[in-house]
Amino acid sequence: MSMKVLYAGDAAALLGPIFVASPFNVEVKGFTTKIWGQPLIDALGSGGLEVTHMDNSQAIADFPRTVEGLSAYDALRPPPPPTGSRPSGSTPGRAEAC
Repeated sequence: MSMKVLYAGDAAALLGPIFVASPFNVEVKGFTTKIWGQPLIDALGSGGLEVTHMDNSQAIADFPRTVEGLSAYDALRPPPPPTGSRPSGSTPGRAEAC
């Protein structure tokens, strides 16, 4: 029996380029989706793990919200913290002593 992993997030919708001719004339010339975590998802899958990926919008709607729902998986990979977040107790702009 393989280990079940729930991988949430690490996907984005990319728009552009965007052309603005005036405040009343705006055109978007492209739309693509990118799964930033795809190399990790592929590596986990090739290692024998059963990976279920939920992109950001799917995770908002369908992420398990109960212990029973989460217990269907052996491991969770939630999205990383937002850029710019730092551990508690750290001071911005100061280097830590080695």
